[in-house]
Amino acid sequence: MRSQVIFEEIQLLSIKERKAIKVNLNYNKLVIYGKNDTGKSTIIKSIFWILGLNPSSLFSDDKLDKNLIGILKIKYLDNYYFFYRNKDSRKLFTFEKQLLIETERNSEWQEYLANFFNYPLSLIQFNNLEEYYIGLQGLLTPYYIDQDTSWNAKWIGPFENLNRYIDFYQQVIEHFTGIISNETIILKQKQKKLITSKKENELKIKIYNQSRNELLGNYHDTDHLPEINEDLFIKNIEESSDILKKSKKLQDELKNEINNIISDRYKVRNLLKSAVNLHNESIADLTVLNEIPNDSTIECPTCGTHHKKTIKANIALEFDIQGIEENIFFLNQQLEELKKQEKSAINKLNLINNEIEKFDIQLDSNVSEEYTFNDILYSYSSKNIRTNIDLNINNIYDDINKINATILDYQNRIEIIDSTDSVKERKEKLKKHIRFFYNQLEIESLTLPNRVHLKPKLSGSSSSRSILAIHLAYILMNYEFTDFPLFPIVIDTIQQNGQDIENLDKIVQVISSVGFTQIILGMETLATNTLDEGFKIHQLENAKFSLLDSDSYNEVMKNINELIHQNTSN
Repeated sequence: MRSQVIFEEIQLLSIKERKAIKVNLNYNKLVIYGKNDTGKSTIIKSIFWILGLNPSSLFSDDKLDKNLIGILKIKYLDNYYFFYRNKDSRKLFTFEKQLLIETERNSEWQEYLANFFNYPLSLIQFNNLEEYYIGLQGLLTPYYIDQDTSWNAKWIGPFENLNRYIDFYQQVIEHFTGIISNETIILKQKQKKLITSKKENELKIKIYNQSRNELLGNYHDTDHLPEINEDLFIKNIEESSDILKKSKKLQDELKNEINNIISDRYKVRNLLKSAVNLHNESIADLTVLNEIPNDSTIECPTCGTHHKKTIKANIALEFDIQGIEENIFFLNQQLEELKKQEKSAINKLNLINNEIEKFDIQLDSNVSEEYTFNDILYSYSSKNIRTNIDLNINNIYDDINKINATILDYQNRIEIIDSTDSVKERKEKLKKHIRFFYNQLEIESLTLPNRVHLKPKLSGSSSSRSILAIHLAYILMNYEFTDFPLFPIVIDTIQQNGQDIENLDKIVQVISSVGFTQIILGMETLATNTLDEGFKIHQLENAKFSLLDSDSYNEVMKNINELIHQNTSN
């Protein structure tokens, strides 16, 4: 028996407004009924938001607290689970409140749920050509018809940022409907990665060729240069290179030494300047002190304390002046020593610079009437560059040949798993289902999409009914040809494009006929047969833009705290 997911209960809470709501979803067929702006779409979008997705337009205005906290209880494989969301924080708990995953990263969340719900589809992103599991973003797209985006004739999708994946809708629909099997999807993904790798290798070859032209473009003819003893030549080059490296190293060391000496001179000069200023100030203080009679009372200009002027004070100040003069003497000596060190280092640096300059001149000197040493050096290096580039290019061509062989092998395996005939047969089956739902919804047009992932392009009231028909056909194909878990069909709202009451009754009847999974509808106007088709009605009677209420706040807050506290205390 196929596994099934049931949405059991949703709880939303705004700490900022001190309001909350709790809605029981545990019915096989449920209608969330309310007038415009009473919150039915908010409840429906929040289901998917708590599941870790980003439904379009949920926080597009200021009518809903962007710091909303939500809990969704589901039933899956005869077990209950709690999904929790607070901004980007996503968590999944067991019924016993054991934490299974906690993350703010969408890719990590979707990968976990892809494994949790056994939905292995992975797609490649445009921006970095990396492969990611898409998780519930793909699995729930056919199940959810959103009032803001899904009723359009062109796929926009009920969730944001789906266009970041290459061929998102084509691969999701082909995979979801079972037209292409899991194994084929995986092999096709591997093919795409190999094709990307092949393009990268072809780009490398192009870069190598450009580099060769840039490096060797001015020296096309090097064959006229004399033959050389390569072993001896390499030995001479290595010895010269070693000398040059040591010279360069010594040059850098001397430059650093000179910079350090200059820095020290700057520091000593500042100290000397401060000492001279202090000496001048002390001499001035001594002059003033000598003019004051002994045993006079003097007020300290710093702290305001009164002191008695004595001969001892004169002696102390004269002693301080002597210490400052000695310090000035030593600083001047230190400054002279630094000047000597700087001069010596500069002389050494000049010698090293001359040696390096001589080495550079040697490279341009003639070793014969026709050639300089540089010519021979370039002749040798250019041959090596060409040899290395050609070797690398040949290795890349070998990699490309291996990639082509693997791509062909994957294609042969795809033909065995999903032969052209079997894929064609399932596509015809999908068309048969679409025609069936067209007939049930009394859509007069016989025009069907020419590819399985395209939507019908009808106008008027037939447009939304044809889109509903193709979604139901996708879901029926999924039920017949895959073993993915069945999720609830969620539709908001069914009276698009001015459906009259007769059409509403047909729509409710046709949706209700899909009896193998839970159905949740958002409706502004009830069809006359809603109760007859077995739907439970959850009516929203609150005023506009006031979905949350104060009465539910304490209960929902308590439930959230129990869920979170259970795991923060462990």
